[in-house]
Parts: sequence; C-alpha cells; structure tokens
Amino acid sequence: MSILTAQVIKLTDEEYKLIRDMVYEYCGIYFQEHKKYIIENRLSRRLKQLNFTSFKDYYYFLKYDRKKDEELVEIMNLLTINETYFFRELGQLKHMISVAIPELVKSKSDRVLRIWSAACSTGEEPYSISILLKDSGVLPAGYRVEIYGTDLSQDAVAKAKAAKYRKISFRSTEPQYMKYFREQDAEFTVNADVRLPVKIDRGNLLLPADTGRYRNMDIVFCRNVLIYFDKESKRKVIENLANALQPQGYLYIGHSETLFGISDAFRMNNFGEGIVYMKK
Repeated sequence: MSILTAQVIKLTDEEYKLIRDMVYEYCGIYFQEHKKYIIENRLSRRLKQLNFTSFKDYYYFLKYDRKKDEELVEIMNLLTINETYFFRELGQLKHMISVAIPELVKSKSDRVLRIWSAACSTGEEPYSISILLKDSGVLPAGYRVEIYGTDLSQDAVAKAKAAKYRKISFRSTEPQYMKYFREQDAEFTVNADVRLPVKIDRGNLLLPADTGRYRNMDIVFCRNVLIYFDKESKRKVIENLANALQPQGYLYIGHSETLFGISDAFRMNNFGEGIVYMKK
C-alpha cells in the first residue's frame, strides 16, 4: 500500500451523496458522480485532523455540531479552486478600459465608478483592475473608484488582503505593469496606491444576504465560476449579480461560460476578443 493510499479515508457512495448535497445546499457548487475522488482526497486529511475515522461521522458533525458553520467554511477552503493570475483574459479587461468605462462616464449621474470582482480568488483580478485604471488614466479628474473583491474561500480572502504574490501570478503580466509592485525576498507586494480603492471580503454568491451588500455596481466580473454550478444555481447567482448591477451595467463572465438559457436580464455583445453582457 502506498503512503498516499494510506492517507485517504474511503468515501462510500452513500457518504459522497450526503456530503455532496450538503456542499451544494451551502454554496451551489455541484460535484457530479465521477468527482467523488475530489472530495475523498481533499477532505481525508481534514478528517484525520479532527480524529474522524469515517466520512459518515464527519457528516453528522457537519449536520449537528455547534461548530458546523465554521467547519463548512473550512470545507470551502479545501474544495474550491483558486487558480488565477494577474491580467487573466486581458481582452475583457482592455474592453472595460477602452469601451465600458468611457460609455459609463457619459451617462453616470454621480462621479463614482463601482466595480465588483465576484469570486476574486486570491485577489489578482481586483488588483489588475486597479492597476489598469491607474495606468490608463481613463477616468476624468474628480472621479472616485470603488473596487470590491469577494470570494467564498476564507483562505483566498486572507491572501487577497495580504496582497503578496509569487512569480507564478505574473505569467501573463506585461513588463510595464511591474512598477505597481514592490519585490522583496521573491515576493511581490501590490503598491499601497493600487490597494487603496480595493476592498476584499468573504461572500457567497448564492446568498442574497451576501450579494445584497453590493448595489449600484457599474461593472461586475464573475469569470470562470459558473462552470462549477448546476443550471438552477447558475440562475440564482446571475439573478443576484443582476440585482447588484445598475441598468446598462456590464457583466464579464469566462470565455467558456454563457447566459444562454440562464437569464434574459442581459443582452450579449461579442466584441471580438471576448463577450460582455449588458444589463437591460
């Protein structure tokens, strides 16, 4: 028996369905039948830390223990994927700077630009947005910028707030943007003036109580997240995002994602390097 096999606690089909359904009810992420190994591998070490010998006992802990809510937060840290990097899907970011923001400025009654990076992971996306706004000078003088970043993973949120990154996060970063970071001991810290307009917090996209904190948004990014939801959860998430956006606000989702059959609250615009949805 290999060391890896010895570390994994066996997850039965019945236990898998119980825990999978609990995760789905909590955050809308749905694990299909062939994904059982993900929950088994990622949670086995957690069971050992808590001295559980079976997933059935762990399930009852999640269902009835007074610390169940805190443990569900820990599960999200273990099960969610935080793969991202600076200036990911740059075409959409450039569209925001060259098209979306100039159009918004023409019609806005106030002088505040509000952008929400929903599911921001470890923070590269909201900081990329802040850098592009500073570097481009697209906003007229006197405008205030508010950038919000939220993620389900508490660990990801903590890393985003720390704003410290390794070289792997810069694999698509053009050299001229490195001036917005300070390098020390193989780490790159986002400059204070870039961090200033960015507010990071934990949030569940499925819960109106969480998404309801964000209103009158001009632009929302929710990229490469919908792929983890089933159709019903996608509808709920998009409804929450639509409620957060102002009329004519912009929604950017991942290149492999679509709102077809999900929502009729938006009209789609294919701008060549990607797709953006505008709230009706």
